[in-house]
Formats: sequence, C-alpha cells, structure tokens
Amino acid sequence: MEPGEGAIEYARSLVNGLNREQAAIVLRKRPDDPRVKCCSCCGYHFRDQTRPGNAKTCGESCKRAVKTWQRHIQRGKDWSAKPKKKILYYDWFEYPFWINERAMLYHAWSYDSPKDPDKINQILAARQRCERFGGKRKPIRRVEY
Repeated sequence: MEPGEGAIEYARSLVNGLNREQAAIVLRKRPDDPRVKCCSCCGYHFRDQTRPGNAKTCGESCKRAVKTWQRHIQRGKDWSAKPKKKILYYDWFEYPFWINERAMLYHAWSYDSPKDPDKINQILAARQRCERFGGKRKPIRRVEY
C-alpha cells in the first residue's frame, strides 16, 4: 500500500537535503521518539501530532481505509445473520410458475383484494358523482377584462 499523508510528511522532514542512498539509510532506522509510530494501515512511520498521542493512522486516507474495512467486517456479520428470503416464483425457466397456489394468492392479494358487493356499488357511485361535477381537475378560471 502507498504511504499516507503523515508518513510522506515525516519522511520529507527526515530526508530534506540528502541524496537517495543516504535517505534510504535514514528511513530504515527505527526512531527513538515516542511520538513516531507505525501506521496501522500503510505500515510506514509517521509523527503523531495529536494532543493525547493516540493516533493509529498517519492521515485521513489511511483512516478512511481502516474505517471502510471495519464497516465491511461489521456488515458481513450482519448479513450472515439475516435469514434468506424463500423463492416462491420460478421465472428463469421456459414456463415460469409459482411454487404453490398459496404463494400466488398471497402475492396477488396486494394487487387484487376482493371487495364486498356493497363497497363496489359505493365506488361506482363515487366515480359517477366525480364525472358529473367535471372530474377531479380544477376548473379553469377565466377572467374577462
């Protein structure tokens, strides 16, 4: 993985003005400063500039990567705990079909719910009243000047 912002900044401060071979030697040494830590994401050294001194990552990009991984792990546990939905309708065959009649009726209930005959008469009467008064649209108000 590539180094984060904090690791790059720390390395720049160490190798400022050195050639490539000297910089490689300096960067391999383990520093004695307690504020210099190893990033938990990219693995490069960085200087912890937080006040309590408890930073685990060198910068925002590494912190984002660690948090993304943690969310992935947490959601993975939640996904495995959820029960899988039963397959009630096979639509990938040449002739699609329901697994049983009860599943078909349960699904159709949301679209075609049976109505009482009195209720049907009330619905038809309401439609006729609506049509007699010009429908649900608001009438256009014409103002003559």
